[in-house]
Amino acid sequence: MDFGILPGTMTVCFSEGAYKRYMKSINFQGELPVFIPPGASACVSFLESYERFDPTFVLRIDGVDALARTLPELSALFTHECVHVWQGLKESLREKEPPGKEIEAYAIQVLTLFCIQSWEAYAAAHLEKQKKLKAAKRKAVAF
Repeated sequence: MDFGILPGTMTVCFSEGAYKRYMKSINFQGELPVFIPPGASACVSFLESYERFDPTFVLRIDGVDALARTLPELSALFTHECVHVWQGLKESLREKEPPGKEIEAYAIQVLTLFCIQSWEAYAAAHLEKQKKLKAAKRKAVAF
């Protein structure tokens, strides 16, 4: 997600493999932060790009764990993590005056919506994959 008029981007990774591929795609240098720390359900990393001077936020949540959660639970978790993204984004602006409360509310709403839409795409792809696997097993049993 590009933040539009604000500097920076955010991505959501639902698996360790997707996380590693993303970090490789942005040429991340150094020790890779753990996918999700022990005891956490999700986390966000703030990476500052010295080439573009734009912050990059990488939100990570285990997709398999998330499949067992309800949409309200996931929405709350995404909102929690998006507040951290907003806090980091706000700091990266280095403004003397913080953005107003309404701007903050809209920013968190847009970030959360992006996460939920990313989740819906991931879950739909996961369910489609499961359907294909079940169909292949049925076909194998039929022979």
